[in-house]
Amino acid sequence: MPTYLGKAKNAFIPTSFFAIMLRTPRLPLELIDKSLDELANDPQRPARAKELDLSACAKASHMLRTSARRARYRQRELTLGPSDIAEKVKMWTYYAPVITPYLEDLEVTWYCPSSISRSDVIDLISLLSKAVLQRLKLVGVDRDFPIVMHQLAGQTTICDLSLRFFTSIPAELLAYRKALRTLEIKDSQVVWTNSMPYSSDFNYVFDTQEDFDVDGIRPPSSFTLGLYSTLEYENTLLQRYSGNLTSLTLVFHSQSLKYLDHLSGDLFVNLKHLELEFNNDESIQPKIDIARWVEKRGGSNIEDFTVCFSYSCEISGDILAIMNCIIAEGSPHSTTNLFDTKVFPKLANGEVILKFPLIWYDSYQDWEVASIQEMVDIKAQELFGGKTSVPTAAIKGLLVLAEDPLALRCSQSCEEESGSEDEESGSEDEESGSEDEE
Repeated sequence: MPTYLGKAKNAFIPTSFFAIMLRTPRLPLELIDKSLDELANDPQRPARAKELDLSACAKASHMLRTSARRARYRQRELTLGPSDIAEKVKMWTYYAPVITPYLEDLEVTWYCPSSISRSDVIDLISLLSKAVLQRLKLVGVDRDFPIVMHQLAGQTTICDLSLRFFTSIPAELLAYRKALRTLEIKDSQVVWTNSMPYSSDFNYVFDTQEDFDVDGIRPPSSFTLGLYSTLEYENTLLQRYSGNLTSLTLVFHSQSLKYLDHLSGDLFVNLKHLELEFNNDESIQPKIDIARWVEKRGGSNIEDFTVCFSYSCEISGDILAIMNCIIAEGSPHSTTNLFDTKVFPKLANGEVILKFPLIWYDSYQDWEVASIQEMVDIKAQELFGGKTSVPTAAIKGLLVLAEDPLALRCSQSCEEESGSEDEESGSEDEESGSEDEE
Protein backbone atom coordinates (compact mmCIF):
# COMPACT_ATOMS: atom_id res chain seq x y z
CA MET A 1 0.00 0.00 0.00
CA PRO A 2 1.45 3.41 -0.89
CA THR A 3 2.63 5.47 2.08
CA TYR A 4 0.14 8.31 1.53
CA LEU A 5 -2.78 5.86 1.45
CA GLY A 6 -1.65 4.33 4.70
CA LYS A 7 -1.50 7.74 6.30
CA ALA A 8 -4.95 8.63 4.97
CA LYS A 9 -6.35 5.38 6.31
CA ASN A 10 -5.13 6.12 9.81
CA ALA A 11 -5.84 9.83 9.71
CA PHE A 12 -8.20 11.41 12.21
CA ILE A 13 -11.35 12.87 10.62
CA PRO A 14 -12.85 15.66 12.74
CA THR A 15 -16.53 15.53 13.69
CA SER A 16 -17.05 18.89 12.00
CA PHE A 17 -16.41 17.18 8.64
CA PHE A 18 -19.54 15.03 9.04
CA ALA A 19 -21.51 18.08 10.14
CA ILE A 20 -20.49 19.84 6.93
CA MET A 21 -21.52 16.82 4.87
CA LEU A 22 -24.93 16.76 6.55
CA ARG A 23 -25.39 20.44 5.73
CA THR A 24 -24.74 19.86 2.01
CA PRO A 25 -27.67 21.43 0.10
CA ARG A 26 -30.21 18.96 -1.28
CA LEU A 27 -33.14 19.39 -3.60
CA PRO A 28 -36.46 19.54 -1.74
CA LEU A 29 -38.37 16.26 -1.95
CA GLU A 30 -41.41 18.10 -3.33
CA LEU A 31 -39.33 19.36 -6.27
CA ILE A 32 -38.01 15.86 -6.98
CA ASP A 33 -41.54 14.43 -6.88
CA LYS A 34 -42.80 17.13 -9.24
CA SER A 35 -39.96 16.59 -11.71
CA LEU A 36 -40.43 12.83 -11.82
CA ASP A 37 -44.21 13.20 -12.13
CA GLU A 38 -43.68 15.44 -15.16
CA LEU A 39 -41.35 12.83 -16.62
CA ALA A 40 -43.88 10.04 -16.05
CA ASN A 41 -46.76 12.04 -17.55
CA ASP A 42 -44.96 13.47 -20.58
CA PRO A 43 -47.37 12.79 -23.49
CA GLN A 44 -44.68 13.39 -26.09
CA ARG A 45 -42.54 10.41 -25.10
CA PRO A 46 -43.16 6.66 -25.56
CA ALA A 47 -44.23 4.74 -22.47
CA ARG A 48 -41.24 2.41 -22.74
CA ALA A 49 -38.75 5.31 -22.74
CA LYS A 50 -40.36 6.86 -19.67
CA GLU A 51 -40.25 3.55 -17.82
CA LEU A 52 -36.54 3.14 -18.55
CA ASP A 53 -35.81 6.67 -17.32
CA LEU A 54 -37.74 6.11 -14.10
CA SER A 55 -35.93 2.81 -13.59
CA ALA A 56 -32.59 4.59 -14.02
CA CYS A 57 -33.63 7.25 -11.50
CA ALA A 58 -34.59 4.58 -8.97
CA LYS A 59 -31.17 2.96 -9.33
CA ALA A 60 -29.25 6.24 -9.21
CA SER A 61 -29.64 7.10 -5.56
CA HIS A 62 -31.61 6.35 -2.44
CA MET A 63 -33.02 9.89 -2.50
CA LEU A 64 -34.52 9.39 -5.96
CA ARG A 65 -35.73 5.84 -5.38
CA THR A 66 -38.91 6.56 -3.44
CA SER A 67 -39.94 9.40 -5.75
CA ALA A 68 -39.25 7.30 -8.84
CA ARG A 69 -41.25 4.38 -7.50
CA ARG A 70 -44.14 6.67 -6.63
CA ALA A 71 -44.23 8.18 -10.12
CA ARG A 72 -43.76 4.81 -11.76
CA TYR A 73 -46.18 2.64 -9.83
CA ARG A 74 -48.92 5.15 -9.03
CA GLN A 75 -50.99 3.99 -12.02
CA ARG A 76 -51.09 0.39 -13.31
CA GLU A 77 -53.20 -1.56 -15.80
CA LEU A 78 -53.67 -5.32 -15.52
CA THR A 79 -55.26 -7.10 -18.49
CA LEU A 80 -56.07 -10.79 -18.16
CA GLY A 81 -56.31 -12.05 -21.72
CA PRO A 82 -56.86 -15.53 -23.11
CA SER A 83 -53.16 -16.35 -23.41
CA ASP A 84 -50.02 -16.06 -21.27
CA ILE A 85 -52.19 -15.37 -18.26
CA ALA A 86 -50.24 -17.68 -15.94
CA GLU A 87 -46.90 -16.01 -16.69
CA LYS A 88 -48.33 -12.52 -16.31
CA VAL A 89 -50.03 -13.31 -13.01
CA LYS A 90 -46.85 -14.94 -11.72
CA MET A 91 -44.83 -11.84 -12.54
CA TRP A 92 -47.38 -9.45 -11.04
CA THR A 93 -47.56 -11.59 -7.89
CA TYR A 94 -43.78 -11.53 -7.52
CA TYR A 95 -43.55 -7.74 -7.77
CA ALA A 96 -46.81 -6.88 -5.99
CA PRO A 97 -44.99 -6.07 -2.70
CA VAL A 98 -42.93 -3.51 -4.62
CA ILE A 99 -45.89 -1.94 -6.42
CA THR A 100 -48.65 -1.84 -3.80
CA PRO A 101 -47.09 0.75 -1.43
CA TYR A 102 -47.28 3.31 -4.25
CA LEU A 103 -50.32 2.11 -6.21
CA GLU A 104 -53.20 4.62 -6.27
CA ASP A 105 -54.85 4.13 -9.66
CA LEU A 106 -55.63 0.59 -10.86
CA GLU A 107 -57.46 -0.73 -13.92
CA VAL A 108 -58.25 -4.44 -14.23
CA THR A 109 -59.73 -5.89 -17.44
CA TRP A 110 -60.56 -9.51 -18.20
CA TYR A 111 -62.12 -11.09 -21.28
CA CYS A 112 -62.95 -14.60 -20.10
CA PRO A 113 -65.07 -15.39 -17.01
CA SER A 114 -62.70 -18.24 -16.18
CA SER A 115 -59.76 -15.83 -15.90
CA ILE A 116 -61.04 -14.17 -12.77
CA SER A 117 -61.82 -17.45 -10.99
CA ARG A 118 -58.27 -18.86 -11.19
CA SER A 119 -56.63 -19.43 -7.82
CA ASP A 120 -53.48 -17.52 -8.81
CA VAL A 121 -55.58 -14.54 -9.93
CA ILE A 122 -57.50 -14.59 -6.65
CA ASP A 123 -54.20 -14.55 -4.74
CA LEU A 124 -52.94 -11.65 -6.87
CA ILE A 125 -56.10 -9.61 -6.29
CA SER A 126 -55.69 -10.21 -2.57
CA LEU A 127 -52.15 -8.79 -2.74
CA LEU A 128 -53.24 -5.77 -4.79
CA SER A 129 -56.00 -5.10 -2.27
CA LYS A 130 -53.30 -4.02 0.18
CA ALA A 131 -52.75 -0.88 -1.89
CA VAL A 132 -54.46 2.31 -0.71
CA LEU A 133 -56.40 3.01 -3.88
CA GLN A 134 -57.80 6.38 -4.94
CA ARG A 135 -59.12 5.29 -8.35
CA LEU A 136 -60.34 1.90 -9.59
CA LYS A 137 -61.69 0.79 -12.96
CA LEU A 138 -62.98 -2.74 -13.50
CA VAL A 139 -63.97 -3.98 -16.97
CA GLY A 140 -65.73 -7.34 -17.08
CA VAL A 141 -67.50 -9.54 -19.61
CA ASP A 142 -71.27 -9.20 -19.10
CA ARG A 143 -71.40 -11.44 -16.05
CA ASP A 144 -72.22 -11.06 -12.37
CA PHE A 145 -69.80 -8.93 -10.41
CA PRO A 146 -67.07 -11.35 -9.15
CA ILE A 147 -66.88 -11.91 -5.41
CA VAL A 148 -63.09 -11.73 -5.55
CA MET A 149 -63.34 -8.11 -6.71
CA HIS A 150 -65.32 -7.00 -3.66
CA GLN A 151 -62.14 -6.51 -1.65
CA LEU A 152 -60.80 -4.15 -4.32
CA ALA A 153 -63.99 -2.24 -5.15
CA GLY A 154 -65.03 -2.05 -1.52
CA GLN A 155 -62.02 -0.03 -0.37
CA THR A 156 -63.24 3.01 1.54
CA THR A 157 -60.38 5.19 0.24
CA ILE A 158 -61.55 5.04 -3.39
CA CYS A 159 -62.62 8.43 -4.73
CA ASP A 160 -63.26 7.50 -8.37
CA LEU A 161 -64.90 4.17 -9.22
CA SER A 162 -65.73 2.84 -12.70
CA LEU A 163 -67.52 -0.48 -13.31
CA ARG A 164 -68.17 -1.65 -16.87
CA PHE A 165 -70.06 -4.55 -18.45
CA PHE A 166 -71.52 -6.32 -15.42
CA THR A 167 -75.01 -7.78 -15.32
CA SER A 168 -75.39 -7.66 -11.55
CA ILE A 169 -73.59 -5.25 -9.20
CA PRO A 170 -74.68 -5.44 -5.53
CA ALA A 171 -76.00 -2.11 -4.28
CA GLU A 172 -74.21 -2.45 -0.95
CA LEU A 173 -70.92 -2.15 -2.83
CA LEU A 174 -71.84 1.43 -3.81
CA ALA A 175 -73.90 2.61 -0.85
CA TYR A 176 -72.71 5.02 1.84
CA ARG A 177 -69.27 5.60 0.35
CA LYS A 178 -68.10 8.79 2.08
CA ALA A 179 -64.93 9.21 0.02
CA LEU A 180 -66.58 8.55 -3.35
CA ARG A 181 -66.51 11.61 -5.64
CA THR A 182 -67.30 10.03 -9.02
CA LEU A 183 -69.11 6.83 -9.92
CA GLU A 184 -69.30 5.50 -13.47
CA ILE A 185 -71.60 2.63 -14.42
CA LYS A 186 -71.27 1.61 -18.07
CA ASP A 187 -73.53 -1.02 -19.66
CA SER A 188 -74.10 -2.54 -16.23
CA GLN A 189 -76.99 -3.24 -13.91
CA VAL A 190 -76.96 -2.37 -10.21
CA VAL A 191 -79.27 -4.37 -7.95
CA TRP A 192 -80.81 -1.49 -6.01
CA THR A 193 -82.95 -2.39 -3.02
CA ASN A 194 -85.19 0.65 -3.35
CA SER A 195 -87.88 0.99 -6.01
CA MET A 196 -86.27 4.15 -7.43
CA PRO A 197 -84.81 3.12 -10.81
CA TYR A 198 -81.29 3.92 -11.95
CA SER A 199 -79.74 3.95 -15.38
CA SER A 200 -77.40 1.29 -16.73
CA ASP A 201 -75.21 4.01 -18.22
CA PHE A 202 -74.27 6.99 -16.05
CA ASN A 203 -71.38 8.89 -14.54
CA TYR A 204 -72.06 10.80 -11.31
CA VAL A 205 -69.99 13.59 -9.81
CA PHE A 206 -71.25 13.71 -6.25
CA ASP A 207 -71.91 16.70 -4.06
CA THR A 208 -70.02 15.52 -0.98
CA GLN A 209 -71.77 18.11 1.20
CA GLU A 210 -75.15 16.45 0.65
CA ASP A 211 -76.61 13.62 2.73
CA PHE A 212 -77.16 10.10 1.40
CA ASP A 213 -80.57 9.16 0.03
CA VAL A 214 -82.48 5.99 0.93
CA ASP A 215 -80.21 3.96 -1.35
CA GLY A 216 -77.06 5.34 0.26
CA ILE A 217 -76.20 7.50 -2.76
CA ARG A 218 -75.55 11.24 -2.60
CA PRO A 219 -77.29 13.46 -5.16
CA PRO A 220 -74.90 14.44 -7.97
CA SER A 221 -73.82 18.00 -8.69
CA SER A 222 -73.24 16.96 -12.30
CA PHE A 223 -73.63 13.76 -14.22
CA THR A 224 -73.64 12.02 -17.57
CA LEU A 225 -76.71 9.97 -18.43
CA GLY A 226 -77.21 7.55 -21.30
CA LEU A 227 -80.78 7.42 -22.62
CA TYR A 228 -82.14 4.28 -24.27
CA SER A 229 -85.54 3.57 -25.76
CA THR A 230 -86.34 0.75 -23.35
CA LEU A 231 -85.52 2.64 -20.17
CA GLU A 232 -88.17 5.31 -19.77
CA TYR A 233 -87.40 5.62 -16.07
CA GLU A 234 -84.19 7.46 -16.98
CA ASN A 235 -86.37 10.53 -17.49
CA THR A 236 -87.59 10.11 -13.92
CA LEU A 237 -84.02 9.86 -12.70
CA LEU A 238 -83.02 12.96 -14.65
CA GLN A 239 -85.90 15.04 -13.31
CA ARG A 240 -85.17 13.84 -9.79
CA TYR A 241 -81.74 15.48 -9.75
CA SER A 242 -82.09 18.26 -12.34
CA GLY A 243 -82.85 20.99 -9.81
CA ASN A 244 -79.40 20.68 -8.20
CA LEU A 245 -77.35 20.26 -11.37
CA THR A 246 -74.97 22.86 -12.78
CA SER A 247 -73.45 20.52 -15.38
CA LEU A 248 -75.16 17.80 -17.40
CA THR A 249 -74.27 15.49 -20.28
CA LEU A 250 -77.01 13.54 -22.04
CA VAL A 251 -76.12 10.71 -24.42
CA PHE A 252 -79.04 9.94 -26.74
CA HIS A 253 -79.37 6.81 -28.80
CA SER A 254 -81.50 6.93 -31.92
CA GLN A 255 -84.66 5.41 -30.50
CA SER A 256 -84.48 7.45 -27.30
CA LEU A 257 -85.13 10.71 -29.15
CA LYS A 258 -88.87 10.11 -28.89
CA TYR A 259 -88.65 10.63 -25.13
CA LEU A 260 -87.28 14.16 -25.49
CA ASP A 261 -90.72 15.75 -25.36
CA HIS A 262 -91.57 13.91 -22.14
CA LEU A 263 -89.07 15.94 -20.10
CA SER A 264 -90.37 18.80 -17.97
CA GLY A 265 -90.16 22.45 -18.98
CA ASP A 266 -87.83 23.60 -16.19
CA LEU A 267 -85.29 20.81 -16.45
CA PHE A 268 -82.26 22.94 -17.39
CA VAL A 269 -83.06 26.11 -15.46
CA ASN A 270 -79.97 25.91 -13.18
CA LEU A 271 -77.54 24.54 -15.74
CA LYS A 272 -74.35 26.38 -16.65
CA HIS A 273 -72.85 23.61 -18.78
CA LEU A 274 -74.81 21.31 -21.09
CA GLU A 275 -73.51 18.67 -23.49
CA LEU A 276 -75.77 16.66 -25.79
CA GLU A 277 -74.38 13.65 -27.62
CA PHE A 278 -76.45 11.99 -30.33
CA ASN A 279 -75.46 8.43 -31.22
CA ASN A 280 -77.04 8.02 -34.63
CA ASP A 281 -77.78 4.41 -35.44
CA GLU A 282 -80.84 4.83 -37.63
CA SER A 283 -80.96 8.42 -38.86
CA ILE A 284 -78.01 10.44 -40.10
CA GLN A 285 -78.98 13.63 -38.23
CA PRO A 286 -81.65 14.13 -35.53
CA LYS A 287 -84.63 15.95 -37.02
CA ILE A 288 -85.26 18.37 -34.18
CA ASP A 289 -84.46 22.01 -33.47
CA ILE A 290 -81.94 21.36 -30.71
CA ALA A 291 -81.58 24.96 -29.54
CA ARG A 292 -85.35 25.49 -29.26
CA TRP A 293 -85.76 22.19 -27.44
CA VAL A 294 -83.18 23.26 -24.84
CA GLU A 295 -84.81 26.69 -24.55
CA LYS A 296 -88.22 25.15 -23.82
CA ARG A 297 -86.68 23.31 -20.88
CA GLY A 298 -85.31 26.42 -19.21
CA GLY A 299 -81.83 26.44 -20.75
CA SER A 300 -81.51 30.21 -21.14
CA ASN A 301 -78.83 30.42 -18.41
CA ILE A 302 -76.42 28.05 -20.13
CA GLU A 303 -72.91 29.43 -20.57
CA ASP A 304 -71.18 26.43 -22.16
CA PHE A 305 -73.01 24.33 -24.75
CA THR A 306 -71.60 21.33 -26.63
CA VAL A 307 -73.40 19.28 -29.26
CA CYS A 308 -71.81 16.03 -30.45
CA PHE A 309 -72.95 13.83 -33.34
CA SER A 310 -71.40 10.38 -32.99
CA TYR A 311 -71.33 7.56 -35.56
CA SER A 312 -69.86 4.19 -34.56
CA CYS A 313 -67.79 2.51 -37.28
CA GLU A 314 -65.75 -0.64 -37.67
CA ILE A 315 -63.33 0.43 -40.43
CA SER A 316 -62.38 3.64 -42.20
CA GLY A 317 -64.59 2.71 -45.17
CA ASP A 318 -67.63 3.05 -42.91
CA ILE A 319 -66.61 6.62 -42.13
CA LEU A 320 -66.49 7.49 -45.82
CA ALA A 321 -69.92 5.92 -46.39
CA ILE A 322 -71.49 7.86 -43.51
CA MET A 323 -69.82 11.06 -44.68
CA ASN A 324 -71.35 10.64 -48.13
CA CYS A 325 -74.79 10.08 -46.60
CA ILE A 326 -74.51 13.18 -44.40
CA ILE A 327 -73.40 15.31 -47.33
CA ALA A 328 -76.18 13.96 -49.56
CA GLU A 329 -78.84 14.49 -46.90
CA GLY A 330 -77.48 17.80 -45.66
CA SER A 331 -77.17 18.80 -42.03
CA PRO A 332 -79.99 20.84 -40.46
CA HIS A 333 -77.59 21.97 -37.74
CA SER A 334 -74.92 24.66 -37.76
CA THR A 335 -73.24 27.07 -35.38
CA THR A 336 -75.77 29.66 -36.53
CA ASN A 337 -78.86 27.89 -35.20
CA LEU A 338 -77.22 25.86 -32.42
CA PHE A 339 -75.59 28.87 -30.77
CA ASP A 340 -78.28 31.49 -31.27
CA THR A 341 -77.65 34.23 -28.70
CA LYS A 342 -81.33 35.15 -28.77
CA VAL A 343 -81.98 31.69 -27.34
CA PHE A 344 -78.85 31.60 -25.13
CA PRO A 345 -78.13 35.20 -24.05
CA LYS A 346 -75.42 34.09 -21.57
CA LEU A 347 -73.66 31.66 -23.92
CA ALA A 348 -69.89 32.23 -23.90
CA ASN A 349 -68.60 28.95 -25.35
CA GLY A 350 -70.13 26.68 -27.96
CA GLU A 351 -68.73 23.58 -29.64
CA VAL A 352 -69.99 21.22 -32.33
CA ILE A 353 -68.26 17.82 -32.54
CA LEU A 354 -68.46 15.27 -35.34
CA LYS A 355 -67.18 12.06 -33.72
CA PHE A 356 -66.38 8.66 -35.21
CA PRO A 357 -65.61 5.93 -32.65
CA LEU A 358 -63.65 3.36 -34.66
CA ILE A 359 -63.60 -0.26 -33.46
CA TRP A 360 -60.44 -1.20 -35.40
CA TYR A 361 -58.67 2.06 -34.56
CA ASP A 362 -55.54 0.30 -33.28
CA SER A 363 -55.06 -1.60 -36.53
CA TYR A 364 -54.22 1.56 -38.47
CA GLN A 365 -50.81 3.18 -38.82
CA ASP A 366 -50.28 6.64 -37.31
CA TRP A 367 -50.20 8.30 -40.72
CA GLU A 368 -53.49 6.61 -41.66
CA VAL A 369 -55.15 7.82 -38.48
CA ALA A 370 -53.82 11.33 -39.09
CA SER A 371 -55.15 11.31 -42.65
CA ILE A 372 -58.63 10.17 -41.59
CA GLN A 373 -58.62 12.66 -38.72
CA GLU A 374 -57.80 15.50 -41.10
CA MET A 375 -60.63 14.49 -43.45
CA VAL A 376 -63.14 14.28 -40.58
CA ASP A 377 -62.12 17.70 -39.32
CA ILE A 378 -62.47 19.30 -42.76
CA LYS A 379 -65.91 17.76 -43.31
CA ALA A 380 -67.06 18.91 -39.87
CA GLN A 381 -66.13 22.49 -40.75
CA GLU A 382 -68.06 22.23 -44.03
CA LEU A 383 -71.16 20.68 -42.45
CA PHE A 384 -71.60 22.82 -39.35
CA GLY A 385 -69.94 26.12 -40.25
CA GLY A 386 -72.01 29.30 -39.91
CA LYS A 387 -72.11 32.78 -38.45
CA THR A 388 -72.55 33.25 -34.72
CA SER A 389 -71.93 36.02 -32.21
CA VAL A 390 -70.84 33.62 -29.46
CA PRO A 391 -67.37 34.71 -28.23
CA THR A 392 -65.90 31.21 -28.56
CA ALA A 393 -67.53 28.87 -31.08
CA ALA A 394 -65.59 25.83 -32.29
CA ILE A 395 -66.16 22.98 -34.72
CA LYS A 396 -64.19 19.79 -34.24
CA GLY A 397 -63.89 16.44 -35.99
CA LEU A 398 -62.80 13.52 -33.82
CA LEU A 399 -61.58 10.02 -34.59
CA VAL A 400 -61.46 7.91 -31.41
CA LEU A 401 -61.17 4.30 -30.29
CA ALA A 402 -64.64 2.82 -29.89
CA GLU A 403 -65.76 1.66 -26.47
CA ASP A 404 -67.44 -1.50 -27.66
CA PRO A 405 -67.57 -4.57 -25.38
CA LEU A 406 -67.74 -6.95 -28.33
CA ALA A 407 -64.70 -5.30 -29.84
CA LEU A 408 -62.90 -5.53 -26.51
CA ARG A 409 -63.48 -9.25 -26.30
CA CYS A 410 -62.98 -10.10 -29.97
CA SER A 411 -60.19 -7.82 -31.11
CA GLN A 412 -58.27 -6.59 -28.12
CA SER A 413 -58.21 -10.05 -26.54
CA CYS A 414 -55.37 -10.75 -28.96
CA GLU A 415 -53.37 -8.02 -27.26
CA GLU A 416 -51.56 -10.52 -25.07
CA GLU A 417 -50.28 -12.48 -28.05
CA SER A 418 -49.21 -9.40 -29.96
CA GLY A 419 -47.11 -8.20 -27.04
CA SER A 420 -48.56 -4.72 -26.91
CA GLU A 421 -46.42 -2.05 -25.37
CA ASP A 422 -48.83 -1.23 -22.59
CA GLU A 423 -49.11 -4.83 -21.47
CA GLU A 424 -45.45 -5.61 -21.77
CA SER A 425 -44.63 -2.51 -19.83
CA GLY A 426 -45.95 -4.48 -16.86
CA SER A 427 -43.04 -6.89 -17.20
CA GLU A 428 -40.55 -4.22 -18.16
CA ASP A 429 -41.70 -2.08 -15.25
CA GLU A 430 -40.95 -4.77 -12.75
CA GLU A 431 -37.58 -5.84 -14.15
CA SER A 432 -36.05 -3.26 -11.89
CA GLY A 433 -37.61 -5.04 -8.94
CA SER A 434 -34.10 -5.99 -7.91
CA GLU A 435 -33.53 -2.36 -7.07
CA ASP A 436 -36.54 -2.49 -4.73
CA GLU A 437 -35.14 -5.41 -2.80
CA GLU A 438 -32.13 -3.39 -1.71
